[in-house]
Amino acid sequence: MDINEQISYRWPFGWDSENMSPEIPVVNRLLKAMIEKNVDEINRLFSAGATIKGIDKGTFQRTLYHLLEDYSVIKCLIDHGFIGAYGEYEDYQKCLEPAAYFWGLPIRAWYIGRYDVFELLAQNGFGELGLCSSGKGYRGEELIIKKNDVKAVKILMENGYPRTEFLCYENTYPQSEVIRFLQKNPVIYRKTIMLDSWKFKEIPRPKLEKAGFFNRKSIEQKNAILMEDYEDRVLAQKKLKESLGIEKYNSIIDENQKIDEMMKEIWNDVLDNPLS
Repeated sequence: MDINEQISYRWPFGWDSENMSPEIPVVNRLLKAMIEKNVDEINRLFSAGATIKGIDKGTFQRTLYHLLEDYSVIKCLIDHGFIGAYGEYEDYQKCLEPAAYFWGLPIRAWYIGRYDVFELLAQNGFGELGLCSSGKGYRGEELIIKKNDVKAVKILMENGYPRTEFLCYENTYPQSEVIRFLQKNPVIYRKTIMLDSWKFKEIPRPKLEKAGFFNRKSIEQKNAILMEDYEDRVLAQKKLKESLGIEKYNSIIDENQKIDEMMKEIWNDVLDNPLS
């Protein structure tokens, strides 16, 4: 018996057969246990050799749209390696709504008010905040700003999310509590660096402004803030190295470099051989 094989199962959620792939849900034992929120069975199946990769990806993403309501199931998946920051699940950043449009996992958790799941996802490298619902696209950053949700933005900043993704709206929403919070708190200490795109690269030192005679104090204060944030960022990266182990950390860097080189070769080939 293949533990990952498809089983007969009464599908409990909606399914858009025209826009979903496959045309009908493909359920196996592990996905069944997830749908039924049976954490003990999920653990047993993982121990017996079941894998997330053994689940049909489209059906899994459709199921995740509903599973994000349950912290215990998501925590169980993460405990078994469902990590968005590196490895084999980096491209599992989205779930699918009934009409088959996508939602970033964290923005879906935020939208339904599950801040515990939202934070858990951020801590483990799931940072996709875009969504498309009923054919209309949205940026999660703007939705969070419009709701004045300082709690959400603080969670993101504490896990390395770039503040520039929010501050680019400061002229559009100058009175937003989120914008004011970020302006008043130029350094928000990181608990992890999992949402930072530089977590597996050498973090660049900030470019400091040379102080003049008349504005020395303000420039020195600005430079001090830049350095404080830089040092906190480096410290968070150091903690990631320690938690992964230097060997695994370096192996991830090597793998990322191979992927970058492969993509560069593909791009250069496209430029050298454009379609006529």
